[in-house]
Amino acid sequence: MIDDDIADLARDPQVLAVLRAWFRCEPVLLESTLMVTGGQGSLRSGDQTHFHYDFAGWHSLNLFLYLTDVQEGSAVHEVVSGSDRSIGLREICLSVNRTEQRVVRHFGAAIHPIMGPAGTLFFEHTEALHRRRISGERRVMLNLLYASHRGWLSHGRASAEQLRRRARQWAAASDA
Repeated sequence: MIDDDIADLARDPQVLAVLRAWFRCEPVLLESTLMVTGGQGSLRSGDQTHFHYDFAGWHSLNLFLYLTDVQEGSAVHEVVSGSDRSIGLREICLSVNRTEQRVVRHFGAAIHPIMGPAGTLFFEHTEALHRRRISGERRVMLNLLYASHRGWLSHGRASAEQLRRRARQWAAASDA
């Protein structure tokens, strides 16, 4: 089950045109995630605040949509341009998370914060190094994860059982 507004965005002709051009085939929506971070003075660190990359299977893209304004002091999403081309077997097996110093030393000017008002939409290769800056400011962001196909590595992210569990949770939350 997916919210109608999110389903409309996931099927938007312009979004699909970008995805089809990137994948050179019909895209598959693997998952939809709403991320709420910061707020209430929280400066907590976590996995998403360290430079990392995601692996969702062969050939995948994230579509991010800011649902709140994101400025320099916010929980800004940062991406390292071109880093997806430098990930090899060693990085996949040994070092998913990297220290900030190592990333800055190696990539420097390629680190880009992505800021904008609510409604800002951007695509990101899932294997590009990225992180969320630690901030006490609340940030709400929608993530739609697409792939060129559903591979065996992507089934755990949105398996049939996970989708049924999420549908039950959504129904319970909607009834409350």
